[in-house]
Amino acid sequence: MDYHKIIEEIKKFSKTELDVAEMEDSTIFVSKNFIQMLIHHNNDYETQKGVIDELIIECIKHLKIMCTKGPSFQNLIVNTNLMLQMLKNVISNKFPGISKDQELKCFQLIANLCVKNEWSQKKIWESMSGIILDNFRSENNPFVTVSGMIIYNTILSKASLVNLKYILQISLRHYSSFLKNPKNSLPDFVQIILSYVVSGNEDILEIYKELESDEQKILLYYIHDHIEDPSNEIINKNFLQHLTMEFKKKSDCILKTVTTYVDTIDPDIIVTLLDIISIATGQDNYLQILKDDRALFLNLGCLLQALHKIGKKSDTIFSPIQKLESLVPTSDVDGNFEKQISYAFKTKLVKSLANLSYRNKRNQELAREMEIMLSIFECTNADARNPLIKEWSILAIRNLCDDNLENQEIVRQLTKVGDAENPVLKELGLESGMLRISKQ
Repeated sequence: MDYHKIIEEIKKFSKTELDVAEMEDSTIFVSKNFIQMLIHHNNDYETQKGVIDELIIECIKHLKIMCTKGPSFQNLIVNTNLMLQMLKNVISNKFPGISKDQELKCFQLIANLCVKNEWSQKKIWESMSGIILDNFRSENNPFVTVSGMIIYNTILSKASLVNLKYILQISLRHYSSFLKNPKNSLPDFVQIILSYVVSGNEDILEIYKELESDEQKILLYYIHDHIEDPSNEIINKNFLQHLTMEFKKKSDCILKTVTTYVDTIDPDIIVTLLDIISIATGQDNYLQILKDDRALFLNLGCLLQALHKIGKKSDTIFSPIQKLESLVPTSDVDGNFEKQISYAFKTKLVKSLANLSYRNKRNQELAREMEIMLSIFECTNADARNPLIKEWSILAIRNLCDDNLENQEIVRQLTKVGDAENPVLKELGLESGMLRISKQ
């Protein structure tokens, strides 16, 4: 083969304006010569290394450009005799002289052949799905993103070629590794696949139910991070409502962890579900879905009331930490209290109640009728176990009283009977404390 002459011909294509027929001719010419070069690669590479490397780059560059012209050009490339087999051989390391960069470019060409083309997706998936999946599964593999691109485009098709549950499980393993070592960035198309599964796919609820408990937990961690970024697509409405239902059914296990561990329910899942709810209720799009869920509001309020009672009875993980001496290493308080499931739990409850009370007459009434307001009043003291609980409590009281005369009257009836004892301020030598409030 005259490799130099072929390169010159390919470069001419990029320098002139081609009509459709000329683009088709150029696609066929480059595809056939690319295949012939690969057929002779192992024999010619030692003596013509430089020119062959250049030809590989020029061929792939031109074919990738032709892929952008639409399905007909993608099909021309895929239909070239031995094209898929040779591309498969390249990404299977059957050409010793081909560099990792050239291999990556071939992988990218395969990905470009799949974009918005169900016919080519089917052909490629039938030919090399095993290799694509092997590369997607491997951690610290430079081909994870490009194999993910192929998988993502195949998922979007209506051909149902991909087992979505299996792809989600692989993606969750990548996400778990990312959580353990955030210095390693999450591959782009792992992120894109996870986002699509939770927001753009109607099967997510059924898939979630089939996952193992540990996989569900990792998915919840991802959903938490997904919702936290308002620029992301909204997660599936039915799935979000299922997660709130799951919280309502299982949240009492948090109470039982004080004395008894519930083997069938992982408390960490409940904590993560509450994280999701507290963030979601702070965003308008999600608040519109959750604002009329009275059972959720009552569950959050009753849980807050129960935790207050538990915290008052004895020294539990839900008892407030309000003394500076409790934070020193020699105190009886577990020095790892920030890692306990109780850490910031009441803050998240109050935050969720505050958000769900915003311009919501019915929830304002429920808070008054079920005496949830009184529990929120009790959260206006500082508590090292619950950072910002005082601030969220003030906002909750504001939202509960907004345009609600009955709730405003309850606050009006509260009478100052003196400065409340504040151990933190007392230890600091400050005389003024928090207001002690009582009902008339």
